[in-house]
Formats: sequence, C-alpha cells, structure tokens
Amino acid sequence: MKDKCIIVTGSSSGIGQSITSKLLSLGAKVIGLARDHNKSKIVNKNYKTFKVDLNDFDNLDKILKNILRENNEINGLVSNAGYGEFGSLENFSIDEIEKFISVNLTSHIVVTKCLLSHFRKIGSGDIIYMGSEAGLLGAKNGSLYCSAKFGLRGFSQSISKDV
Repeated sequence: MKDKCIIVTGSSSGIGQSITSKLLSLGAKVIGLARDHNKSKIVNKNYKTFKVDLNDFDNLDKILKNILRENNEINGLVSNAGYGEFGSLENFSIDEIEKFISVNLTSHIVVTKCLLSHFRKIGSGDIIYMGSEAGLLGAKNGSLYCSAKFGLRGFSQSISKDV
C-alpha cells in the first residue's frame, strides 16, 4: 500500500475513520474529506484532511480539482460518506429527503465524476463504494436508506462497466 494515495470521504468518524486508520497502518497516504475533522482522533504524517461539504455541488468540483492539483499522486477513492435515517416516509420533510439522497447517493456520483478524468490521465485508479445489504433487499422503515443504497449499487455496477 506504500504506493497508494487514497481519498476517503467521511474520513473523520465511524467506518470512514476505521478505513482511514487501516489504510494508514498499511502504509498508504490518505486524503480525508469531511465536514468536521475535529471528531477524528487520527494523527499521522500521511493523513491530509480537507474540510468539504459533499452537498455543496457548486464548489465540490473546484475543491476536488485543487486537491488533485496539490496531490497528483492520488490513485484511489473509498467513497464512504453517508448517514442512516430510518422511519416512515411520510415523517420526512422534502428537504430531509433531498439532503439524505444528496449525501448518500448523489455525492458519490459527483465525487466519482470529478476523479475519473484524473484516473484516466494517470492510467489507473481504484474505486470502492461503501454499500450495504440494504442495497439488496428493501426493509421496513428503510425507504430512504434502501433507495440510496440500491442506487449506489446500480451506479457502482454501471461505472465498473464504463471504466
């Protein structure tokens, strides 16, 4: 892993923090993207953090281009950012639905779009999407979560055929 430089979205907590720690322990360099890095307990010279709101699509492309310009060695992505919301659909506002789908599905698509030309230019790039078994089978009170995970599963299958 010493030749790897990997972007991890949602690197500051939960699964993203665990993935980041593991990659660093294996010798990879990690570029961590999150809204708030204050939660993270990771201190490592090979860990660079960038404050990024993955819902801010107007600036996301610019931010990622700057990150790539400063870190041209990036050759991987662990697209992990997201959160769970469960309950009856009618209890969610339209704004809550939009934000949920934006973070849990659309942001993965946009980040991938932004990195694909870089990966093509360097001739390689590994992409891992953090999914869930909720992307295989719908569940009670899981209309939003399952929708996003089904979408992410379909996207990842399609993009793997494209690249």
